[in-house]
Amino acid sequence: MLLSISTEAVLKQVYALSALRSMLTSTPDSVSPYLTEDNRQALIPILNEALSYIAAELLPYLEIVTPPSTLDDLIEAELTVDNLPAGICSMMESALAQRMLHIIHSLTPGNTGDNYRAMADTVLQTLLTIIRESAGASTGSIPWNGY
Repeated sequence: MLLSISTEAVLKQVYALSALRSMLTSTPDSVSPYLTEDNRQALIPILNEALSYIAAELLPYLEIVTPPSTLDDLIEAELTVDNLPAGICSMMESALAQRMLHIIHSLTPGNTGDNYRAMADTVLQTLLTIIRESAGASTGSIPWNGY
């Protein structure tokens, strides 16, 4: 099954979570998201790193992954499983956004990076459960059309 993951949808989640975190940790008169459209180009390597992590977790069910070369491209992932339910692409987008925020926060003090990693892992484990149940004993290998 071919999944086409919208990089725009992933970035919208990153921006929304950035704005929400700022709202929850700032005084009301100084709220501004820490990540915005101005940061778009800098997010390409972070998106690719997040995709690498998720691809490694999904390895038994992947045939091929094509990462984006720009943030306007789609991420395409061909899975060995054909009968996946609707919403799988949205789950992948969420896992990517959470993993990106984990990577961004991993060098900052506090536990924000760990919190985002835990959220990404939760989404990814749910995704893996759905794929495993749909796949049975299906396995595969992954040629990486990489960056």
